[in-house]
Amino acid sequence: MEKFEWFQIIVIGSIIGTSCSSKVIRVESKPTSAQVFLNDKPIGKTPMDLKSTDFKQEFNKPYVDIKVVNAGFEPKTMLVATNSIQKINVELKPYDKKYFETKLMSDFQDSSNELIREVLQIQGLIVAQKMDEAEEKNKNFMKRYPNVAAAFVLQSSIEVAKNNIDQAMKNLKRAAQIDPADPVVVRAMESLKKRSRNE
Repeated sequence: MEKFEWFQIIVIGSIIGTSCSSKVIRVESKPTSAQVFLNDKPIGKTPMDLKSTDFKQEFNKPYVDIKVVNAGFEPKTMLVATNSIQKINVELKPYDKKYFETKLMSDFQDSSNELIREVLQIQGLIVAQKMDEAEEKNKNFMKRYPNVAAAFVLQSSIEVAKNNIDQAMKNLKRAAQIDPADPVVVRAMESLKKRSRNE
């Protein structure tokens, strides 16, 4: 397991046998007054008791997700068995520089990978001459990400295939506004201008 994790998953087993008819999970934290979530629903603050009589549906399952959250501290999520009386002591760690760097980088990489995958899919459709499908996907992409220069370059390629040269140039100009240093945009504009002069 990696040294740092966004969620720490702890499987807590039985402490007392299953003979007890009433089951309780006692949740305490350091610092106190942390928000407690049961299966992603806020239910109160620490210290608190989760009783099977109050959460019958949740305690019918062998495990429940309990998350403890406090401002300025890393949240902690636990997978807890429901077949006994238990006491959980959660010590929350303060946010630090490493936490933010790791979390932000992880989020950035995930979103970047998603963007790249979508752009490559659209480009593949253009290469396969599936222009209608490519245009539909690209326009949906542009609605969600209106400031990605690559999307306007792709749209320009689609417009060229449809012989809409003026519209193709408008898309390239928009791409240049977003990223004027992009060499792909510069080359595409030069190529399109040359084509216009030759026609």
